[in-house]
Amino acid sequence: MTVIGTISSASTRLRGGAAQSVSQSMVRILQRCWAAFATWRREQRAIAELLSMSDRDLRDIGVNRCDILGAVRCDTARERFSVYGAMPIGD
Repeated sequence: MTVIGTISSASTRLRGGAAQSVSQSMVRILQRCWAAFATWRREQRAIAELLSMSDRDLRDIGVNRCDILGAVRCDTARERFSVYGAMPIGD
């Protein structure tokens, strides 16, 4: 009961500041979610476009069909990590 009494007796200004802080946090979360969604959509469009190309066209730009996902996400073999021990693949 003491905690509830302390919370309810907090000043209106303090409660307003806390509510504003929560709303700002929610806005930042929504902005990050929207940015992640927009990035995912761009990746999906790029993947679809590359998949629609012929093998010859892909070869001309230096991409194998099996490397499309890595090319879109800018992965290289050295940047990928193995599941076991999180050691870089390659060297």
